[in-house]
Amino acid sequence: MKLVVTKELVWSAVFAGVGLAFTYRAAFGVDRNILHSMLFNLGCGLSGFAIAIQPHALFERVERKGLSLQLPKAKGIASVLNVASLFFLGCACVAWLGSA
Repeated sequence: MKLVVTKELVWSAVFAGVGLAFTYRAAFGVDRNILHSMLFNLGCGLSGFAIAIQPHALFERVERKGLSLQLPKAKGIASVLNVASLFFLGCACVAWLGSA
């Protein structure tokens, strides 16, 4: 049996590791008691998992039509993770601005 390791599989593993590292730091890190830092780490972790689910989206061509870019769209659970990531990053910004 031949094991095929593609660049999509490698980058999926890399981004899953990054997502796991950020999520671990949000849950167990030294700065987990600082709200905006914990929310930022959680948002970055979820974003890493969203990219790891659909690594082929990293290698799709971006076509320029007029003034708008046609970017690849996430589907399914990846889009849910993207929305959750943006929500937590927004909450981190609000918490950071509120603590100043």
